[in-house]
Amino acid sequence: MATCTNIEKCSRVSESARSGDTCRVALRGIRPEQAERGLVLARPGSITARTGLEAEVYFPSQEEGGRGTAVENGHRSQIHFRTAEVTGTIESKTPAPLRVEGRAGGGTPGRSTGLATSYS
Repeated sequence: MATCTNIEKCSRVSESARSGDTCRVALRGIRPEQAERGLVLARPGSITARTGLEAEVYFPSQEEGGRGTAVENGHRSQIHFRTAEVTGTIESKTPAPLRVEGRAGGGTPGRSTGLATSYS
């Protein structure tokens, strides 16, 4: 277990840091070679690691800046959650490839958007 002894944001000492903040953290009980850029710091028991999620996803059409080809089962893609970015595998409940269709509105051009419906 480590103890936080100092937090710096923008070269100034700070009382706290939130998810997404760029900061420097001094930890007692951790050797420098044990820490890597991007590691998560959290109070023990305050977060739960997840290994999967189920979501409804919208893929923008090519005209909207999205893909021009269908997404096959097993497609690996970058998935963004708030401040995290992970590589995930898309597995559809249907055996057919996911068609790319356009519709008005919604999302950032070139990005798929989705709503998580359950986590595992």
